[in-house]
Amino acid sequence: MPGIKVMDRRGAGGYPTPVGDGSGQDNVLIGRIRQDLSCEC
Repeated sequence: MPGIKVMDRRGAGGYPTPVGDGSGQDNVLIGRIRQDLSCEC
């Protein structure tokens, strides 16, 4: 989807940071995607 960038690698540097990754761009950065354990979906 245009404007959305998923950064969810396991390990060092696998998630976005505001200064290191978000600076100078208009994308929405998504990281640290996890399952919601509180929901029995």
